[in-house]
Amino acid sequence: MTKEQIYQYYLWSSKNENPNFSRQEHRQFSRHWTKNSPLNDKSRIKEWMNQTIEEYYDHDGILSLTEDWNNDEMWNKYADNGKGICIGYNTRKCLDF
Repeated sequence: MTKEQIYQYYLWSSKNENPNFSRQEHRQFSRHWTKNSPLNDKSRIKEWMNQTIEEYYDHDGILSLTEDWNNDEMWNKYADNGKGICIGYNTRKCLDF
C-alpha cells in the first residue's frame, strides 16, 4: 500500500470508530497511524501473508485441474509433500451425458 492509501484507510477507520472526533482529530489520528502503522514493516507484512496463506491452505486446500498429473515436483509443492490427497476424475466420462 502507498502512504496515501494507508492514510485514507486510517482516516476512514477513525471516522467509523470515533464518530465524535472533529475533522482535525480524524486527520491527527490518521497521520499518527500512517507513520506508526505495522503496514510500514515489510517483514511484518511478509509474516502476515505467510500466516494467511498457511491458514487458507489448512482450511480450503488447493484444486488443481492440470493435464500434467504425473509431475512429482508439482505434487510435492501443492500436495504438502505427499501428505495431501488426490481425487482423480475421468473427464471424458464426466462430460458423457
